[in-house]
Amino acid sequence: MAEKDGKVDFSDKIAELYAWLEVVVASFIVGLIVASAIYFSMANPGRIYLAIASLTLSLIIGGFLGNKNRKEKLKIHQDTTSQSSGAFVEKEGHTVSEQRTT
Repeated sequence: MAEKDGKVDFSDKIAELYAWLEVVVASFIVGLIVASAIYFSMANPGRIYLAIASLTLSLIIGGFLGNKNRKEKLKIHQDTTSQSSGAFVEKEGHTVSEQRTT
């Protein structure tokens, strides 16, 4: 994320939100297909409750997966940022200054 004076750039927040929504919507669509199959295939009165439960479960799982994906990308970004700023890293008992050339 690009930071200006300690503030996160608005476009980075929008991109992060979009990536999170992609994961949640994808799991919701899968849950909707499963819920539809449950609702239209069973012949008992409790089918609507089972379909709603499966749809709710898919939203919860999508939220967890979206957050996990966001945290992994944030961690990767932080690791990249610390390495590109000339951070000191200890390798095989020696302290080495990593300077990244672009």
